[in-house]
Amino acid sequence: MFHLHAAGRIEPLAQHLAEVLGDAPADPMQPEWLAVPSEGMRRWLHLELARHLGSSADGGDGVAANLLPAFPGQLRLAVLDAGRDSDDLDPWRVEQLVWTLFDVVVAGQAPLGDVAHDTTYARVRRVADLFDRYHVHRADMVRAWADGDDVDGAGRPLPEHHRWQPRLWRAQRERIGTPSPPERIPGLLDELHAGTLRLDLPDRLCMFGLSLLPGGAGFLDLADAVGTSHDLHVFFVEPSPSLARRLSGALGQPGERARTRAEDPGAEQVSHPLVRSWGRLHRETTVLLTDGERQAVPPVARLDPGGPAPGSGSGATLLGQLQSDVRSDRAPAGELVPDTDDRTVQLHAAYGATRQVEVLRDALVHLLADDQLDLREDDVLVVCPQLERFAPLISSVLGPSVDDAERARADRHDATAAAPPLRYRIADRSVRSTNPVLDAAEALLAVVGGRFDAPSVLDLIARAPVRRRFGWDDDALATIGDWAAGTEVRWGLDARRRARLGIPEEYDTNTWRAGVDRLLLGLAIEDEDAVALGGVVPVASRADDARVAGQLAALLSVLDRLVDATSVRRPVHQWCQLVRDAVDACCAVPAESSWQLDGLNRVLAEITEESAAAERVQIDLTDLRRLLSERLAAPPGRADFFRGGITISSLTPLRWVPYRVIVALG
Repeated sequence: MFHLHAAGRIEPLAQHLAEVLGDAPADPMQPEWLAVPSEGMRRWLHLELARHLGSSADGGDGVAANLLPAFPGQLRLAVLDAGRDSDDLDPWRVEQLVWTLFDVVVAGQAPLGDVAHDTTYARVRRVADLFDRYHVHRADMVRAWADGDDVDGAGRPLPEHHRWQPRLWRAQRERIGTPSPPERIPGLLDELHAGTLRLDLPDRLCMFGLSLLPGGAGFLDLADAVGTSHDLHVFFVEPSPSLARRLSGALGQPGERARTRAEDPGAEQVSHPLVRSWGRLHRETTVLLTDGERQAVPPVARLDPGGPAPGSGSGATLLGQLQSDVRSDRAPAGELVPDTDDRTVQLHAAYGATRQVEVLRDALVHLLADDQLDLREDDVLVVCPQLERFAPLISSVLGPSVDDAERARADRHDATAAAPPLRYRIADRSVRSTNPVLDAAEALLAVVGGRFDAPSVLDLIARAPVRRRFGWDDDALATIGDWAAGTEVRWGLDARRRARLGIPEEYDTNTWRAGVDRLLLGLAIEDEDAVALGGVVPVASRADDARVAGQLAALLSVLDRLVDATSVRRPVHQWCQLVRDAVDACCAVPAESSWQLDGLNRVLAEITEESAAAERVQIDLTDLRRLLSERLAAPPGRADFFRGGITISSLTPLRWVPYRVIVALG
C-alpha cells in the first residue's frame, strides 16, 4: 500500500516512522529502505530512531541498523533500472547525457538555436540538466516531442525561438537509440500494477523528511504503482499545517489537465507574508496531493502534536510569536512589543568576512556561558551560504577544535585566556577541501589557464603536495616570497606568453622568467662582479639558496610545458591523462596518504568512462576546469555530522533538523 504522513515538525514524524519500523517484517534479516533528502538528515534520523526503538517499554535503548541509504529520486531510478536488460551505464542519466548531447552538437545534427554560438561544456551541461529535469517534471511534453509534436508543458504550441529544444532532443534521442525515461515509464507502471515487473527493493520502503513531491505529479502515479507490490510510506514536513488543511478544503475538482501556476488558487488563501513568498512550492505540493486524493490517491494522514516547538520558548517571545504565526498562517498583528531582554532573535552587523566570524565567536561564547539557557555546543548549528569561503576564516578565528579534556586542561593552565576554546566541526565541505591533491590539481589548472599573477603562483607553491614534491619548508616559502617581491614579479610567465595578451614581446620585465633569470645570475657571479649581462640585472643571493632557486626554476619549466600542452583542444580522455601527468610532475604525498592520489585517479576515471561515447568531442582548458570543478564541489563520501560540538554547515543538509540555536553566517 501507499501511505502519506504529514506534520508541521520533524520530531513527531520521526516518532511515527519508528512506530512503522517497529512492526517487524516477515523476514527479520531484510533491510529497511530509507530515503531522505540529505546526508545530514540521514545522520540525525538514525540517532533519533535509536532513541525511540529498543526492547524496553519506552524505547531509548535501541540502535538504527540494517538501513539501506537512499535519496528520494532513487525510487524512480529503481523502476527504470528494473526495466533495462543491460548492466551498462544508462545513456539517459545526466552524466552520460551531457556527452551524447555534446557529440550531437559537434556533429551538427540539429539546428541548435542559441546553442550553436557557444558549444562549450558549460552551455551543453546546462542544456543537458534542463532536458533531465524535463524527463522528471514534464514527461507528457517529452512524449509529445518524441512523436514530433513541439508543445510546451501545458500542451500549447512552442514559439519558434524555443523550437530548437525539441529538435535537439530528438537528435540526441536518435543518437542514443533507446527510448527515453518518459517514454518507458507508462509501460513500466503498467507492469508494476500487473505484477509482472520485479523491483530489487525490500518489501517496505520509507521516504522521510520531504517538503516537495520528488518529481511533481508524476511521483503520485509512480508511488501508486510501487504500492501494489511494496509497502510505501512517505513522510512530509509542512511549514504551515493550518494552511495545508484550509487549502485542501478550498480546492475545486481537478480538471482533465494539470493546473498551471497561473491557475494556482493558493496565494489567495495565504495570510502570512513569509508563507506566501517562501511557501509557494509547498502550496503547489498541497494542490497536487489534494488533486491526487480526489483521483484515488490515499489521503494524507496529518499528525497534530500541538504546542510550540521544543526550545522555541513561549509565544510571548519574538521567535515564539513568529513560529506560531507561520504554523497557523496568521498575519502578524504588529502588537507584540518584545521584552527588553528578549534575545530569541538577534541581528549582528559587521564589516568584512573576518569580522563576521569574530562576532560569531563572541556571540557563541556568550550564549554558552549563559546559565539560564543551559546550552551545550551540540545544541548549536551555524549555517553559511558561502562555506568554502568562510571555512578557512572559521578555523583561524575559532582556533583548533578541542574536546572536553583539552578544554579542562586549558582552563587550569590559562585562566586569563580571552575566550574559552570551542568544540566544533565544519561538516559539509567539498571533496577538494578534504583531499589536498585535488585542491592542488585545481589550483595548478587555474594558474596555467590564468595570467600567472604573483599571488596565484605563490599560492600554488604553498600547497602541501607541491611543497613536498620540491622539498620546500616554511623558510623556503618565505625566501621565494622575498625573491618575488625583490625582483618585482607582477604577472606573466615570460614575455612570449604575455605577448598573447597584447604586451609587446620585447618587454619582459615583471614576469616570472625575468625574475628567475635575475636570481640565477646573482647566484652564478660574485657580489662584487654584479653587473648586467645580456640585459639581465642580477639580484644578490646567498649560495645556500641555490637549491631552492633551482627547484623554483624547475617548477616554472613544468608550468611552461603545461601552457603549451593546454593551449589546444583535446578529447576528454587525453585531458585526463594530461592532468595525471601534471600532478605527478608537481605534487607528491607521503606513502600513508596515497589515498589522495587515488581520489584524483578515481575522479578522472569516472570522467573518462562517462565521456567514452563522445569520442569526437574536443574541449579546451576552460571546459576542463569547469568539468573538474563540478566534480570537486561534491561532498566527500562521509559527512562529518553529529559527532559532537557546534555543527557548521551549508544551508541545505540540515534543513528541518531541530536545533536550540541556529546562526546564519555571511
